[in-house]
Amino acid sequence: MGRLIVVKDSTNFNPDFGNVIPVAMEHEDGSFKSVNITDFPNSGIFISKEYRKIDEVFKDDELFIITEWHVTDNEWQENKRKQKYYSKGEWAERLEHNALIPVIKMPMPDIDTGKVSLGYDLPKNISFFIEDSAQLAVRLMRPKTTTTGF
Repeated sequence: MGRLIVVKDSTNFNPDFGNVIPVAMEHEDGSFKSVNITDFPNSGIFISKEYRKIDEVFKDDELFIITEWHVTDNEWQENKRKQKYYSKGEWAERLEHNALIPVIKMPMPDIDTGKVSLGYDLPKNISFFIEDSAQLAVRLMRPKTTTTGF
């Protein structure tokens, strides 16, 4: 079955209940694959016990692992407020340090100031990569300055 990489979604009216959103699946061979969110209808996975543990241990935007999840026996197809899958807080564990590093598609920061202007905040106190295909294309098309090409 592998391990499911998730992020917190929201608590319920009871702090022991909540939802997590699947992001990726880690297979037994260590490879990762993106999750198709339609495979987890109605807002991801319902945490039916010990969501408080998840809420205390993990930050709002932190990725973590769910080691077990099961199909519910409720009417999730008729009731959009119920999830197809459930899990428990005791089945949550930390992702290994730097196992996944975010790649953010954005323009490179201004070289003089280092400032970026986005509609959202960048991650704080964690490493991340910037993907900027326009910047890469400009560097690849720059004329050669020496006979060696460097």
